[in-house]
Amino acid sequence: MPLTDLTLTDEARIPGACAAIVKARAAVLRGIAVQRELIAAEKEGRPIRLPRSAKRHDASNRRPRRWWFVSPTDGGLRLNILYGHRPVALRDGLTTIVCDGLDGVVAALGVVAANIHELDAGLASVISARPHDRRSPRKTCP
Repeated sequence: MPLTDLTLTDEARIPGACAAIVKARAAVLRGIAVQRELIAAEKEGRPIRLPRSAKRHDASNRRPRRWWFVSPTDGGLRLNILYGHRPVALRDGLTTIVCDGLDGVVAALGVVAANIHELDAGLASVISARPHDRRSPRKTCP
């Protein structure tokens, strides 16, 4: 098929808040994959094998933070979904999922991954709460 048979338009992609949500969703899905690998390594009693990052040449020293923790009240496992090291509100401002063991954590991660679009409001609040520009302001010449 030659190029002349294609229908062309002058529309361009519109950058904006939608792009930030899509990027945040992708980051959460990557984090879920890392958490699944952490759980598999813990169950098998082996070291963590994470893929090399394009930015970091030595991924063997990478020790990601676990999203699950032991509850101090009853000793059960709890799970937070994190974006930018901050917990994401899942529903009605609640950020913690109650899980039954590591298998429950894996199941909860699967449910969150399957319903990633429902986290948009929580992701938007985390995105809006973070500082946007960490650079020092430019000095102006007198």
